[in-house]
Amino acid sequence: MAFKVMFGTIYKKHNSTFRGANGSHNIQCDCSLKEDCSVNSPSLFVDLDSSHIFGSGTVLNHCYIPLFDKYYFVDNWTYERGNWRADCTIDVLATWRSSIGNSTQYVLRSSNQSDGSIFDAFYPVKNAITHSYSNATNPWSIYGGTYVIGTISGGGMGLGAVGYYALTSTQFHDLMVYLFNNVGSYFDLTQVAQDITTETFKALYNPFQYIASAMYLPFSLSGMLPSQQHIDVGYWTIPVYGGRLTTLEPYSRYFNLSWSGSHPNANRGDYVYCNPYTRVEVDFQPFGHFQLPSDIVYDRGGVEVEFKVDTITGKGTCYIGGVIEPYMTVEAQVGVPIQISQMATDYLGAFTTTAQGVGNTISNIMQGDIGGAIGSGVACIDSSIRAQVPTLSTMGNNGGLSSLVQAPVAIYTYYGLVDEDNERNGRPLCKHKKINTISGYILCANAVVETGGTFEENQEISRLMNSGFYYE
Repeated sequence: MAFKVMFGTIYKKHNSTFRGANGSHNIQCDCSLKEDCSVNSPSLFVDLDSSHIFGSGTVLNHCYIPLFDKYYFVDNWTYERGNWRADCTIDVLATWRSSIGNSTQYVLRSSNQSDGSIFDAFYPVKNAITHSYSNATNPWSIYGGTYVIGTISGGGMGLGAVGYYALTSTQFHDLMVYLFNNVGSYFDLTQVAQDITTETFKALYNPFQYIASAMYLPFSLSGMLPSQQHIDVGYWTIPVYGGRLTTLEPYSRYFNLSWSGSHPNANRGDYVYCNPYTRVEVDFQPFGHFQLPSDIVYDRGGVEVEFKVDTITGKGTCYIGGVIEPYMTVEAQVGVPIQISQMATDYLGAFTTTAQGVGNTISNIMQGDIGGAIGSGVACIDSSIRAQVPTLSTMGNNGGLSSLVQAPVAIYTYYGLVDEDNERNGRPLCKHKKINTISGYILCANAVVETGGTFEENQEISRLMNSGFYYE
């Protein structure tokens, strides 16, 4: 049986719906089927000579058989018994192009449309790193901070028996000097036994026992303080001024480390601003150095930082993202505990040791008869003095200020991606789309197209669409 076949030379991908331009199948000839062949893989004996089949560097590689209304690839040309035979395979994408284009499929990737918010793990990260930085003004002051001391007194307005004062560095220095060097100014030494000199009493009495705590806060509290007043320490009012803390409201501040720089592959979509393509780190001491979720930081346009510091304990809480919607909370000791101590020589013990060298006075010393002056009054003074003989006493621990020198900084690190091939691999789309509304490379998920073709044809169409094809 002879029938007409249209041959042509077209340039197309094997997984494309392209049928060739108009007039591409411009060589018509009579053909007959080889015995024992199928419609999907026919072998055609053609009435053509070599000059028509083979041109200058080209060959007839595609055909349309009107009898079957199907397009075919020409797999090979074989010269047999004086005739040329074309072995063909059905081009299901070109044959059923209209049905494919009218179908709606779930498109995973497309070279024509994409959703930049979807992560594209197709392309690996390469060793090409760029950095960008965003700085804020340092909220800490090493030299212009505030000393907060807690004193035990009857002044009230504190936590229990402790009242808290905020002092400048000058005021704090004046207080320390006054307490250490002016015992006689606030303690009536006439009430002390005449055998004890002022120098001895200074060695025995520890004025710092009434200071419950001392903390250096690396910021000014001037805006949170009432008027200045003399400081109550123990039973005395010291003529050094300080601001009495009458509220437990924490010190609070806010700043923003705005987004800095751009990803070298930003044209591929916003997903490159997420981990692992972009890393966001913040160094804010003393809270630490930590990594943040870059997608949240990018969505908010930078790192919002709000911190609160307890003015008594010096403990701070840092809210990354703000107090209302934080996505990270970090605690740290912001205040630096100040060491307050008094080194005192135990003159009483030294005197006792010396007296023990005199054999006849040992028993008297052990009985509290200092220097042989036996009397119940002196013994009573001895007992109360011994109860107050100080050893080395320390309030709090020394903290460090060195970490507070560094201003807060956000470090944005961008990891470049290898070159992409959008034309052949597309970008993520993940949407239901009508195929003829997009073009180029398309990768579908579980594609099913209802055609009038055979089961084998429909299976091949699904396989090609699910492995990636070109709608052209």
